[in-house]
Amino acid sequence: FISALGQVGYRGEAMASNWIAGRAFSHFYNLHSDAQIGLVDRHNYYGGGEGGTIQTQSMLVAPGSGLLSTGLSQVAGQPFSLSEWIHVFPTEWGVEGPAILGAYGMGLQGWDVSFIFQNRDSGTWSERIGRDQWDATAPQILGVFPAVARQVLRGDVKTSPVTHARKVHIPSLAKGELGFDDRADAQGDVKTSDSRTFPAAGLAMVRSMVEFTDKPEPTASFDVRPFYKDGRVVSSTGELRWGYGEGKGWIEIDTAGTQAVVGFAAGREIRLGDVSITPRTPFCAVYVSARGKDESLPGAKSALITAVARARNSGMKVLGPLLLDAGKPPVVLEPVVAEVDLRRPGA
Repeated sequence: FISALGQVGYRGEAMASNWIAGRAFSHFYNLHSDAQIGLVDRHNYYGGGEGGTIQTQSMLVAPGSGLLSTGLSQVAGQPFSLSEWIHVFPTEWGVEGPAILGAYGMGLQGWDVSFIFQNRDSGTWSERIGRDQWDATAPQILGVFPAVARQVLRGDVKTSPVTHARKVHIPSLAKGELGFDDRADAQGDVKTSDSRTFPAAGLAMVRSMVEFTDKPEPTASFDVRPFYKDGRVVSSTGELRWGYGEGKGWIEIDTAGTQAVVGFAAGREIRLGDVSITPRTPFCAVYVSARGKDESLPGAKSALITAVARARNSGMKVLGPLLLDAGKPPVVLEPVVAEVDLRRPGA
């Protein structure tokens, strides 16, 4: 089929499917089929709620969880795309989605494509969040995009020079031989992946690939221990750190052009290369970005400071995991209180 497309002059990307099929053997048969066609594409969502309940846990609690775990389907030698993703209303941690996928997905993992879902908006901010449960222009999501876009397009976060490959020999699958354990689960649009051989947390450390081999080859177990330092998971590049503990978590982005802290880091002084950020708001994102396309923070003429926390509709009432009242327009934003110290030469 792909050969026939080429013969009639088509030169674009081809994509077979964005779905998953079971786990282990069926999953890798399906993934191999997708990789034979071309770009490997997946969808994933996080949060939402049924019967008035809210997903109260942030993805930051567990490194590599949620949307980022989709990266365990990245295949060596093929582009990788996450063409649908979003935090589903009424989940309140929306700002973490662009932050994690921008730094770890498009950065450390070297993904090629990211499309947030969806865009039935009027070309501006949502007047009321939750009008559509997939709300790309909700301010707690879209508000961080200018900072993340600068970071991604400028290539601030480097792709990991270290790659772990899970090796799959297709003929061996018919014999019931895989060579490593694999766990995948799909509850509707929400999908989770993990493995003892290469745990999802490894996505916060090094680049992950599935490699289809011509002959059976062993898959080495990945040793996560060297990447745990001072209560953080540190990437192979040293530019990303994922803090965890006490049922909460946060990420630190420390590059020449973008320095940021996102998540539950209230009261912690996060010392980065040229900036120190001490958030006071319980959950928030604070970015300091060089504004120029080719600038870094030490020499930037000016810097963009982005501060985003949670958003609610006026009169919206939340009690623990319960959404009691969705509220009405306008949207109100939680104030972000933080101290930002820039270490620069001169006055």
